[in-house]
Amino acid sequence: MFDLDRHGHLPSMERLSVLVATILLAYALGHHLILPTHEVSIQLPGLYLVVHLNVYTFIILIVAGLTATGADWLFRDHPNLGKRSTLEHWLLPALTALVIGIPLFQSPFSPIWWVDFTLFGTLLIMVLVAEYIAVDPEDVRQPLAGAGLTAVSFALYLVLASTLHFSGCRLFLLLPSLT
Repeated sequence: MFDLDRHGHLPSMERLSVLVATILLAYALGHHLILPTHEVSIQLPGLYLVVHLNVYTFIILIVAGLTATGADWLFRDHPNLGKRSTLEHWLLPALTALVIGIPLFQSPFSPIWWVDFTLFGTLLIMVLVAEYIAVDPEDVRQPLAGAGLTAVSFALYLVLASTLHFSGCRLFLLLPSLT
């Protein structure tokens, strides 16, 4: 039925497990850090803007960068990549790590947190494997991986929009984030 010999490449399990374990370890350990929140305020004509910066903000941004770097490291191992750039394949894994970090740090540490942690880790693995498959346009699984990545991107957008809405973010900060 399917010719699985036709470009049926999967990522190296060693590289994938190291990448996902590092990302999840950063989120798990970051949840236990308690540092003071810093307030940055800017007075603009007709607008007073206050931004609260905490350790979770920096952890989320660092983990998103780590995910993009790790995705490149993972995709460089693909036999059909050649000299092509992997830039378009970094974006969704990095955004996945960014968006899953927001609800993880907003929820209290409880058994439900561990369920979310496990589900988000599984989602991250699925996104990385699907992006690895999508690197090769001749792979027989590429249409299914592309459809899955599209569905995940819409789901991540919904989670981001919901999280920003419930955080009480003002409209002039909400619109650029969602755009």
